[in-house]
This record gives sequence, C-alpha cells and structure tokens, in this order.
Amino acid sequence: MRAERSAAAARTDLDPFAPPLHSRATSERLRLAFDGLPDPYLIATAARDQTGRIVDFRCVDANRAACEQIGSDLDDVLDRDVLDLVPDIDCAALHADCVRMVDEATRTGVFVPISADI
Repeated sequence: MRAERSAAAARTDLDPFAPPLHSRATSERLRLAFDGLPDPYLIATAARDQTGRIVDFRCVDANRAACEQIGSDLDDVLDRDVLDLVPDIDCAALHADCVRMVDEATRTGVFVPISADI
C-alpha cells in the first residue's frame, strides 16, 4: 500500500497533468454518484484548431439523466460533439459560454461550470 502511495505521489510530482490513481471501487462509487444525479450532466473537452482556438467540444462522459434526455445510451454519447447531442438549444450561445468558461479557467485556475437548459 505504501509503495502504491509513493508511486502515485512521485508520478503526480513528475507529471502534474497525470490522472490520479483510483481503485476500481472508487471509480465505481464515483460512477454511481454521477449517475444518481437527477439533473443531466455532460463532461466535455475542448477541441482546438491549429491556432489554439476552441472550435468544438466533445463529450467524454455523461450521467444517466443526460443520456435519457438525449435519448441515447452512454456508448452512443461518448466522443460526440456536444452541440450535436443537444440540437434544440441555442448552439451559438452555448458554444460562447463554454469558450468563456474554458478561457476563464485557463486564466485564473478556477473552474466555474455553466448550465444549459436542455
């Protein structure tokens, strides 16, 4: 156990962007908690062009409520453009809000999630 903690600490010290090491049980608990949220949530990553400008967002995870609202299962939602998943919302406004959120988090180091009524 100590060796695992030391290895995780050393890895994080060497690579601050390395994902944390979680046990399978921790991952399962996080999945249950995320899926248990009554409101729909998507987790997305910014897709950038060669100049670094954000051009899109790709879904990397979604909870059960989001999948139900979209009408697809998780496997069909993953790696899809967020704006394609929720076509009934104001795409330009959502994209602009997401870009502002990423830019602000990059500048300040503070992440403030946005909300979209879908």
